[in-house]
Amino acid sequence: MTAEPMSALVARAVDLEGLPVDDVLALVLPLLEQVAAVHEVGRVAPLQGLAHLHVDDHRVVFAAGAATPPRRNRSAITAVERDVASSGLDVRRGEDRVRDLATGTTGTVPHLAGERPGERPGAVLVPGWRRWEHLVGHHDELTDIGSLGELLAALLCGLDLADEGSLALLAAHRHNLFALERGLHPVVAAVVTSMVEPDRRRRAQDLADLVDRLRTYRDQPEDLDLERVLSGTATPTDRRTVVLEHLRDRLFDLSRRNPLLHFRPTGRTLNLTQASVPLVLDVRSVRAEQLFTWGGPASQRLVAGRAVDLGSLVRWDDAPYAEAALDAVVGAARRDRAEFGRDQLRVVVAFLRWYDVRDDPDAATVSPLVLAAASVTKKRGVRQSYRLELTDPDVGEVNPVLRHQLRERYGFELPATIDLRDAGAVDALRAEVERQARASERGVSVALVEKPRIELIRSRAQTAVQAYRRRRSGSRPSIGRRHYAYSYTHPAWQPLGLQIFDDRLVRAPLPFAVELGDAPSPRNRMTEVETDLYHQREGDANPYAWEVDLCSVTLANFNYRTLSLVRDYDALLADPRPQPVFDELFSTEPREAPAAADPVPPAERHLVVTADDSQLVAIAQARAEDNFVIQGPPGTGKSQTITNLVADYLARGQRVLFVCQKRAALDVVHARLRSRGLDEVCTLVHDSLADKKAFVHGLRETYEAWTTAPDDLADLEAARDAVVGEIATIRAEVEAYDAALVSSDAAGSRVVDHLDRLVGLSEARWGDD
Repeated sequence: MTAEPMSALVARAVDLEGLPVDDVLALVLPLLEQVAAVHEVGRVAPLQGLAHLHVDDHRVVFAAGAATPPRRNRSAITAVERDVASSGLDVRRGEDRVRDLATGTTGTVPHLAGERPGERPGAVLVPGWRRWEHLVGHHDELTDIGSLGELLAALLCGLDLADEGSLALLAAHRHNLFALERGLHPVVAAVVTSMVEPDRRRRAQDLADLVDRLRTYRDQPEDLDLERVLSGTATPTDRRTVVLEHLRDRLFDLSRRNPLLHFRPTGRTLNLTQASVPLVLDVRSVRAEQLFTWGGPASQRLVAGRAVDLGSLVRWDDAPYAEAALDAVVGAARRDRAEFGRDQLRVVVAFLRWYDVRDDPDAATVSPLVLAAASVTKKRGVRQSYRLELTDPDVGEVNPVLRHQLRERYGFELPATIDLRDAGAVDALRAEVERQARASERGVSVALVEKPRIELIRSRAQTAVQAYRRRRSGSRPSIGRRHYAYSYTHPAWQPLGLQIFDDRLVRAPLPFAVELGDAPSPRNRMTEVETDLYHQREGDANPYAWEVDLCSVTLANFNYRTLSLVRDYDALLADPRPQPVFDELFSTEPREAPAAADPVPPAERHLVVTADDSQLVAIAQARAEDNFVIQGPPGTGKSQTITNLVADYLARGQRVLFVCQKRAALDVVHARLRSRGLDEVCTLVHDSLADKKAFVHGLRETYEAWTTAPDDLADLEAARDAVVGEIATIRAEVEAYDAALVSSDAAGSRVVDHLDRLVGLSEARWGDD
């Protein structure tokens, strides 16, 4: 297959008025990864124009040898950035106003660099698939990010940036790409906007992070549009309420990918009810007490706070997939616990089978209704042993995502939790759902399925076993209604053609009873009997017949990391109090430029790790009780700044609460403090319940160590004062030297000027030689 030139792809995008998002990402993400790899070795990509780009196997790439060393022209870049930085306002070149003398109408045309002879390029878009940095002889990693952003915008919106008309459209709508393509995904649009930004200080800085965001764009929340959210609000209290509600609602993923709303069994979930079904020939051999349903002996033992051996419930031989599913469930819970401090393993006590009566009345939605936090421990042996235990046996949580969806669509108000010790709690919840549904539609009924429909459960279990065996043995061709497992490896040599021949063509001997005159029986009698007996029947889809099912107890990991914040938002909404910091952060009013923070004097610094000038400024702003945000890609010193901030607050007798979503960030900061001996005044809490014992023991050890340690505080302070005095002496010498360099004599000349003159003369002398 020959490679396609990049210009042909751009022309196709222009003809189609933009390519679909997934097509563009499949094409361009390999290019972004290739550029990121080039940056790792200190080179830049050939992105000035499209000549070096081509499409090979549905991937945009460039030749490996086309990468070049960066070109630097810092003086030109600084001159352009100084034009904006010199003002206290955010000044940007806008559109040129053009008046048509023939018609009398006035329009606007975006200003593009390089249009006027002799004009110095500014931080604006440039025609011809170039960036303004290219015009001043500067090409670095940040320039490549801008070029990649233009390429993404062009393919998504159907633009040819070699054409000034297309570039003018991008320049006019680069902050709102939806004006060019309404079907853009908000996350993709936000990423592209940050990449296209002409101002290098506002442009996205981390290409690896951009690749990750584009690759997982469907799993990320949309950016918060404050102007849209706050439209129509008047008072600060109203604005605060609207923003809090919007931030809370953003925590809920209502897409079909969220199993908390649209549950589908996978290889990483285990239906314990199905796994407890014996695969017998006749369903009359299956007894209800053999199955693990909620309300039976096993669930009563769990609610009582005792562990249940899953080996006594799961039929390992009849459900061979169960062990692999349990391993996947336990492994996912272990990873979540290591990364986020707690796992997200839940037992689904009850499912709700309901219908979206207004928009999709023909499709049933199966959602977990009641969940219980659980833990599974695995013990090795001849047969693997798994023990299931509820973390909080008393509390059953009503699915928060389902509660939110039912509240938004139907106005239902369901409780947040129920008491699992109450045998009728789930039935009471079912009755509440039915009561609120019938308030607007009398025809809705919500039935409680507490007795297992053995025929249906047995059929589902048999289907699960067959699916597992198909996955294990590979593809199994079906001829008619029969499936054949085949293998061409020894010793399990079973050719497919030979099986079909023996089954379909070889004539079986005539039964003796038939020879005597009896009617012949069907050859596949047992298959037909099983098909008729165990046919899965769920009835017609009735959008007004809902069910609460207690006979599908399932073990799975759900995404609970953000839902714990919902209760915090609800508490803030229930108790509306003035929040100056919140109002300042989410205000749409112009912000005052932060006052220049005075550097912290050496005698007042309490640094425990190295810090540069920007980190010292952050400490000074924190001391001034100024609200600010520190952001940057990995490796830029954010954890160092946090460590020094914590130490500075501790030295001044204040308390600090440091919270983070991921456990690794907490561990890094705590390890830095521990390496400086500050672990005695810090406590690390990943789980408020699991870490309670360690917290109490840590308090006791700190108290005992401090009460028995000698009182050498005065000696430590004297040693610190001596070091501070030595630093002050050295700083005074350096400052005196600096002052002497820039001081003027009687003739008005400075020492630094004489030094520059000497350097120039020295270079001239060496040049003459």
